Amino acid sequence: MRLAYTHLVDELKSLLVTNREKFDYIYQSLISSRPEDNSEDEQKIRKAFYDVIRPFLNEYAYTSEGTYVPFEQVCEEEKETNVLLKDIGITDLHWIDNESRKKYSFHFDKKVRVLRFAEMLQMADMEKLSAWIKCMSKEEYRLFHTNCLDCISDIETIQLFRSNENNLYSWGELKSDINVYYMAQTTQPIFVGQEYIVEPMCEEYDEDDYSNLFGKIKANLAELRETSMGRDAVCQTLCMIAENESDYEDEIINEITVLQNWRSDYLPFSELFEERLDGTILFDNFRIKGSIPECIKQRDWLIDKQGDNTALWNWIVNHFDDIKQEDGWGDNTDAYLRDIQNAYKAGGTSVAGSLLRLYLDKDGKPTDESCKNVENFDKLSEAEYEKLQASYSDYNFVPYKYEKVLSSAPFMMNTLYVYDLIDPNQFIDFDTLAILSKISSDGFLLKYRVIGNDNSFRVQALNGGKNYTNDLDTDLRNALLEIGFYYIPQKVQTLIPSDTNAFNITRDDFANSVVDKISDKNLIFPLIRNCNSAVVEHYINSLSIISIDHKITDSDIRWQIIKFAVSRDTEENEFRKIIFNCIRHNNEGLPETIKDSVFIAYDHEYSLYALNGDYQEENEHIDSFLDCLPSDNDTEWFKEQFYGDKKENVSCKEIYDEIKDKHLTIEQL
Repeated sequence: MRLAYTHLVDELKSLLVTNREKFDYIYQSLISSRPEDNSEDEQKIRKAFYDVIRPFLNEYAYTSEGTYVPFEQVCEEEKETNVLLKDIGITDLHWIDNESRKKYSFHFDKKVRVLRFAEMLQMADMEKLSAWIKCMSKEEYRLFHTNCLDCISDIETIQLFRSNENNLYSWGELKSDINVYYMAQTTQPIFVGQEYIVEPMCEEYDEDDYSNLFGKIKANLAELRETSMGRDAVCQTLCMIAENESDYEDEIINEITVLQNWRSDYLPFSELFEERLDGTILFDNFRIKGSIPECIKQRDWLIDKQGDNTALWNWIVNHFDDIKQEDGWGDNTDAYLRDIQNAYKAGGTSVAGSLLRLYLDKDGKPTDESCKNVENFDKLSEAEYEKLQASYSDYNFVPYKYEKVLSSAPFMMNTLYVYDLIDPNQFIDFDTLAILSKISSDGFLLKYRVIGNDNSFRVQALNGGKNYTNDLDTDLRNALLEIGFYYIPQKVQTLIPSDTNAFNITRDDFANSVVDKISDKNLIFPLIRNCNSAVVEHYINSLSIISIDHKITDSDIRWQIIKFAVSRDTEENEFRKIIFNCIRHNNEGLPETIKDSVFIAYDHEYSLYALNGDYQEENEHIDSFLDCLPSDNDTEWFKEQFYGDKKENVSCKEIYDEIKDKHLTIEQL
């Protein structure tokens, strides 16, 4: 039997070449044979069969292709593929014929190799594999796609997943930022117009999937937003991401620039308007250009959908440079300013202090050239404002028409104050001077000195000095000038309100200041005599020396001061005593008492000086002073006022005792 089987095998090998049909028939008969082993003869036949036929069958395994290969080169599918291995470039392995595999199991203990699906894909030629995948029917690909997902971690780098444009991508690529998308089973078709994988890649998106999708949109946004379908797809995807992963919403609203405004600027949703705001025109060009995806309309991402009173104002602040570039400025300036003001008011206290700086030219158009307003500009007429601007052309003034609105919230502007305009060397005319006086916050003539007359004036800071209007003599005016008291020119005095007394030098505080500063107190006596008692007292107390060494007249200021002090003397102020202590004659004070030059005895008047010359010597100093007084009446007045109760009376006995032992002259006798 063994020899017969050996001849059979040799004949079969020959038939494989010469008569394939006959070989196939005999081969199938052999593989289907199952020798019995019930009797001894059967056992011999069975043993001979396996010793000869089994090696033959091992060398010639039947494949699904209808070919014969060694048993080591056949394998069976892990998953149904409907492809021959050679068609995808695998030539060293073959699918075993399914019917033969079942029969083989009777003849062999060893099992047919199971080729894993992932292993098959890894072994395949990429070009042939791609061609096979692209040619699959929809149903075939769906099965293939499902099989791939089961082993996706092993095939991540192989391009296996088919897109709607019949391109293939690997899972690694799909997780990158390439502009190709994938769905989950629960995802609505949101990638219209875009390239996407035709079958779902997962049951539902997880955190990593949302991150992948968001990364794709950010990386490809410039391309995606070029078409209407691209914008719709992006918006739908973003809405889906925000709805399921709220952590992304803030970035989506404030950073992703999908839609354009009518200025052709791509801006985040939070910086775009859907509709024209009631009663406004400023924001028209900042509305969304073209159609708005429905999913965006249903969200509160747009400015006019946020329901926040501060949103509009914050948008204005952030886009003010863009607002200033609008073509409507000039024709629509008033409306634009009103829209900005209303937005600020609507923001209330939440936006208070968040101000804008806006410079406008005379046509109401924004300019980069900075300009300033003027303090108390509301006090000026347009003609006065233009006059001031002409006088100080080095400064750029806000156009009069916009001065008020640009100087108040929500706008801010640097202010020109009078002290900014003052140049001590600049000559200005009276009209300009009057305007400066009009707008000065603290009283123009309380802070500045005016020099000049007619229609040419210079203005200088007082620097601690004071202005006055009193018409004084030249000497006094010059003396006051030296200590910082300045006469206001007659024409300039017309600028002083009629009800003010601020520049009257006889006013208490004013006069006291003059008394303190001037060195020659005599000069200011004409002023002081008209002041109230407090100023007079301050003045009298400030006197130090009144020197009279020569004959004076009744109009002499020194004499007038003495007489004035006496006339205002009271027990409380003691002016008489103060003025007496100030008087000097030949650098000496006056004596406290005097002896009269005559005395009366026995109803006769005698000359004291004639009887005793020593008395004349004692009175020589006071007599010399009295001789300087204007008249005899003034002398008597002085003696009465200052020595009335200070005269020393000399008795007859005292005189007799002093001269009795002397030789008397005829006159003395």
